[in-house]
Parts: sequence; structure tokens; C-alpha cells
Amino acid sequence: MIIPRNIIGWSLLLLPFSAIALMGDSFMQVWLLMLAVLVLVALFDAVSLLRHATGIAVKAPESSGLYLKRSGSFELTFFNPDHQSRLISNLRLMLPPEISYEMHAEDILLPASEQSVIDVECLPHRRGSYQVGECIFEVKSPLGGWSMRVRKQLDAELRVYPDLPGERKKLAALFLNSGLSGMHINRLLGQGREFEKLREYLPGDGFDIISWKATAKRGRPISKVYQMEDTQEVYAIFDTSRFSRVTKNDTTNLDHYLASSFTLSQIAERQKDSFGLIGFDSQIRSFIRAGNGQAHHLACRDEIFSLMPQDNSPDFNNLFTFIRMKLRRRAMLIFLTDLSDPALAEEFIHGVELLANRHLCFINMLNNDEIIPLFKNPVETGKEVYNRLAGHLKWSDLQETRLELARHGISLSLTDRSGLSLQMVSEYLEAKRRQMI
Repeated sequence: MIIPRNIIGWSLLLLPFSAIALMGDSFMQVWLLMLAVLVLVALFDAVSLLRHATGIAVKAPESSGLYLKRSGSFELTFFNPDHQSRLISNLRLMLPPEISYEMHAEDILLPASEQSVIDVECLPHRRGSYQVGECIFEVKSPLGGWSMRVRKQLDAELRVYPDLPGERKKLAALFLNSGLSGMHINRLLGQGREFEKLREYLPGDGFDIISWKATAKRGRPISKVYQMEDTQEVYAIFDTSRFSRVTKNDTTNLDHYLASSFTLSQIAERQKDSFGLIGFDSQIRSFIRAGNGQAHHLACRDEIFSLMPQDNSPDFNNLFTFIRMKLRRRAMLIFLTDLSDPALAEEFIHGVELLANRHLCFINMLNNDEIIPLFKNPVETGKEVYNRLAGHLKWSDLQETRLELARHGISLSLTDRSGLSLQMVSEYLEAKRRQMI
């Protein structure tokens, strides 16, 4: 769309010629000639604008990564094919409301026959995948009489990942020693689980490491030698059902689950272990078999970054059936879910009993401000007494669930949202140190 500019200036320019036209017929011809020249100049200016403006090309990266509630940027590349520099103004982007952006300069000068790269600063407010629609800007004509509003379609995607940098900062205390991948030196307990070789019996060897078959075959005592397992499997199993929709400080429980899981994956990679992910609600939403390496970490991030909380309830029986079918090797399973519902907690306990014999299971549940003991905080109103009583009953049921899980050797931890990553990493490192996996 072409818009006339400087209308007042053009009107003032025509006033003297209009006065000359009133002086007689001979002056009328001069006025018409000057008017024709002025119209031709305006048309030439408009045609030049149309040719130059439509030739400007705009490109953006096919995919750009941002982190939730952290300022980031992506690049816009402008190419001016003309042999003269052009000035564009009022640059605007058609972005979804979940992403706010800011432009540092309203007017941008595009050099002649060159590319210009502009950084667009963004602040995402919600995790997911978003498309950058149109890019709208105005181009002034060479003589300044017109301006044209140009729309360019951008085939670009903005991927908003969980707040991984923020989670890594919370684990700064674990990265004080740079000698061993940033971890403190912890003494490993036990002799290892992986068989290495056979050797002759030495005085002091226990009966539990004697290979009786090799002893009977060779006719003399033979001992077994074990070594530490280098590669073990760790899985983060997170709930995407209605419980993950609970929001605090504009961040859902699922966002905390994903950010903590990716943080744990980086720690497991430094320990040379394999890491995998399982997302579930009433069905299995995502499954990535345990692996390691930077490519595997990026594949995990790109696979589930767009998962959103669902409105259904979790189906634990379906989850445990899936795990028994897919995970044949002993692994460490960290469940990120909510067991405040007694019926669902009972279903979880019945199903996890079979897993506890083969896998090492941990459960991490985010604290709920309403599920607290009755007399933990003072009560100010009579109506609040009933709310506290309901919260106390749920808290009591949760304590019974914790004791029942402990009978099967399964730990249930209630964790603040800010400490979920630290809790998961601490559980993993302790299990690693004690060779529980």
C-alpha cells in the first residue's frame, strides 16, 4: 500500500502556481504546465518506490531457540538489491501474544547491494513452538513524496525451551571442583556389580566372591573380580496429566519437570551414564530410550519441548506395562508426578511393586501450598478452618502413601519448585555413590 507523505508541503508548493493562474488565461497555461510537471515527478517518484520496495528481501532462520522467561534474540536479514541505500521504518513483526519483542531502532538504513542483519530481542512467556508470521515495514520514496507499507512472509519457527540456564545455576554448589567433571570426589561404596575376570583365591577373600563352578572345575579355590559399571541407565518419567497444569508464578509443574529432567541429563552425561525420558498421562506421550552424547541430548530437547499439560488423569497401569515391556535392563527411574489423590496413589503403589524388584525407583512430588498439617500455620477466619482440615486430610493420606512406598524400598520426596533439580541430582549422585543402580 502506497501512502502519500508531506501533504502539507505539496499543498504549499501549489499555492503560488494557483495564484498565478488567477492573473489571466496566459498564466493559466503556465500553471497547467507546472502542474503537469509536478504530477509527472510524483508519478516517477511513486514508480521508483514501487520498484525498489518490492525488491527488498527479508529472511529469518528456519528455527531459533529461546528459553522460557529469559531474554533472547533471533536475526532478521535484509537484502537491498538497489544500487542506492534505502531507509526503512516502522518495522513490526506478527508474533503470537506469548512472545513479546522489542526493536532498538525505528529507522534502519539498508546499504546498497548488501545484506543487513538486525537482532530482534524476544521474551517468551510460555513454552512451545511458535511461527513468525509477517514482517511489516515502510519504505520511503527517493524524493520523499511517498511511502510504501511492505509485507513479507517469514517461514521461521521460534522454539521456547524450559529455563535450562536457570536450573543449572541452582546446581552451582555441585560444580566447585573442575577436576572431575565439576563434581566433588566421592568414595564409592562396595566392590562393583559388573563381572570382570577370575583369579586365584587369596587369603581374606569372602565366600560371596568365590566362583564355586570354577573351583570345582579346576580343583582349587577361584575368586571372582568385579568392576564398577561405567554406563548405567537413568530415566526421568514425568506426568503430563491435569496435575501438571498446576501453575505458580506463571510456570506450570510440567515446565519444572522438563527443566529438571534436562538438567539431570547433563549430569548423567558427565558421569558417562545413559539418560532417557518418558512422558505420560492417560497414554504414553513421549519415549526416548536411554543414550548419551550431545546429539542425544539435543534429540531429547527437540522431541518434547512442545509437550503441554493435558486435561485427563494419569493411567499408571498403562505406564507400568509400557515400562516392563520396553526396559529390560535395570535402571534408575525418577517419577515426577502427583500422588495427592488417594485412589491414584493406590493404583500407583499396586503397579510399582513389580517394578521395584527390577529397577531402582524414586518419586518426586512438588509441594502443594494447600496440603499441609492442620496446625502448621495460624488460622485467621472460620472458613479457613475447613480448608485447613481438608488439606490436613490430604496430607495425612500422603504420609500413609509415603510409608507404604517405603515398605517396597521406594522413596517419595516432597520438594519445592526451586529445589526440584537439586533433589533429583542429589538422588542420582547418592545412588551412584552407593552403587544402588
